[in-house]
Amino acid sequence: MRTLIVVLACGMLGACSVPRILHRTVIDYDESVSRAQAELLLLNIARARHGRPLHFTTVSGIAATFEVSAGGSVGAEIGEGAAPTLGLVGVSGNVIENPTMSILPVQGEEFTRRVLTPLDEQKFEVFYHQGVDPGLLLRLLAVSLVDEDGTQHANGSAAFEERVAIIGSTALDVGPIEFDQFYALPKGTQPSALDVSELVEKGFRIELGEEPRLIRRVLGRKMIADFDPKSVPNERRRALHERAQRYPANFVLVELEQWRGWIKLRSFHAIVQRAARNIGGEGVLVVEEAGAAPTDALFSVGYADRVYSVSRESALAFDVLYQLFQMTVTDLGSNRVPPVTIAK
Repeated sequence: MRTLIVVLACGMLGACSVPRILHRTVIDYDESVSRAQAELLLLNIARARHGRPLHFTTVSGIAATFEVSAGGSVGAEIGEGAAPTLGLVGVSGNVIENPTMSILPVQGEEFTRRVLTPLDEQKFEVFYHQGVDPGLLLRLLAVSLVDEDGTQHANGSAAFEERVAIIGSTALDVGPIEFDQFYALPKGTQPSALDVSELVEKGFRIELGEEPRLIRRVLGRKMIADFDPKSVPNERRRALHERAQRYPANFVLVELEQWRGWIKLRSFHAIVQRAARNIGGEGVLVVEEAGAAPTDALFSVGYADRVYSVSRESALAFDVLYQLFQMTVTDLGSNRVPPVTIAK
């Protein structure tokens, strides 16, 4: 009787599991980073509560490499006058993950300016068109509401809430004021084809006749109205734009039948400070302070021997604040602060 052992190397054994590992890893990293940023935002509310300065860091990059190794052996016993007998002697496999994370402090003049500068009217428009309730936006983002005569009503006052109720109960049109701006031309003007082409490229159109003129469509300031601005004459739209320009970009013009005025928006820094002052109180964004985190908290973080948490009832308001922070972060490529790189 003769016996022959055949050994096969299974170098690719287990390779089919790599896509599943990659999928799980991407999801896990994304969840960890997003949760860390949300908890960092909550941590800064806690810092403001204790009079400490705000400070932010972010994960600027994650590089994860995988080393996949596998092996196995198969034996076959062949005897005279008998069928071969196969048997799996052994299989081994291993996947080693080597992540490298770069943590970057978010700081510098540009970032600080964005944090301290009041929000502009465009941000209010963006959140409104995402379906966020205008009452929530006003209570979270506005420092006051301003009447036509300049009287300001601070956020939280009875007069403020009366005007919020009016705005919240009205079908709103929120967007820029579009109107035509006219520029007179000398009589008898006959522009060349080249002139016409250049003017069209710059957004003008030409109207010839007894009084030739240039016409340019202007995308003006934002407005909250209870009517479609396109349904009113051009002169009124131009007048509304000029009225909106009475105040800087952190004021949003409101034109309603029941109330006319402006919304005065606060800065991201002021929103965080207000949330810190309101810890334990009532409002659209409620942060609780306790010795331990509630079991149903949306997010929680420990600071100064206390635990700060956001309830699930404040999830939408906290999400708006989180998105505002994302809008505030500058391009990380322009940040000159060297990142802290951690290899595991």
